[in-house]
Amino acid sequence: MWTSKATTSRRDVLRLGGGTLALLAGCLDQRKQANGKDPTTSSNTSDTSDSSPTSTTTSEPVDVSVSNVTVVPGIVAPNTPDSVAVFGDRDEQFLILNVAPSGQPSPASADFTLSTDAGTTAPKDIRDIASHGNPFDRTNPYEGAGTGYLLYSLSNPLETDSVSLRWPGGEYEFENDVVSALTRPPTDFRVGGLDVPESVESGTELTLSVTIENTGSVEGTFVGALNRSGPYVAHTPVKAISIDLAPGESETWTHTYTPTLDDPEHAGGMQYYFDWRDGSKSVELSVEPPS
Repeated sequence: MWTSKATTSRRDVLRLGGGTLALLAGCLDQRKQANGKDPTTSSNTSDTSDSSPTSTTTSEPVDVSVSNVTVVPGIVAPNTPDSVAVFGDRDEQFLILNVAPSGQPSPASADFTLSTDAGTTAPKDIRDIASHGNPFDRTNPYEGAGTGYLLYSLSNPLETDSVSLRWPGGEYEFENDVVSALTRPPTDFRVGGLDVPESVESGTELTLSVTIENTGSVEGTFVGALNRSGPYVAHTPVKAISIDLAPGESETWTHTYTPTLDDPEHAGGMQYYFDWRDGSKSVELSVEPPS
């Protein structure tokens, strides 16, 4: 009967253990219902959202001084490291001006747009026109600080009733004479011969002259470039020429120079080169030792 007794005792133990487990499970279910959580699982979470207030910084509009405004049908700029030429097509013209912002932060060059009835125009990089340097009469392009020039390429003529320069928070309205110059059509010019003496003594001033005539029916600006070679100079830029002429009007432009010889016993040669958008002319002369 040992076997039977052992079986009975084991059954009793299992019955008792099952009841205990059922009671324990019921307690756990009650705790889960009361807490709304499974007591065997822990949760450690924190609120990572940033509730601190944000601040927005606004800058005051920058005042800009606009000066030296020029409208020209061509740009005189270097075409080689040691000579200048006239750049621009007949149906093209240029507005050049200097800007000097007085506040911070200064606008970038691209922030200065030219506003007309046809829309807005961004500044032109001089390197897209003449790869060897700045316009002959301007030295520093505006690059986002300080004082410098801005260059705009526009159609010729420009159809608009007003022209203004705009930047973030500011605007400059151009005067009527600038608008009139931009809206007039291109004209034609006749360039006479270059008049210089055949020879000049070393140390004596010479005068070169050339006559320009407006042969068109509207007022216009003639733009030319003068270069020189000799004595002792392979090539060098001399002058940028800009002459306003009414229809049928002519003007004689002059340039003076005093050549000298390092060796007073030997003569030297000189040559002038006169270029404009539609052509070029040149003239030679000799420089003689002093008598």
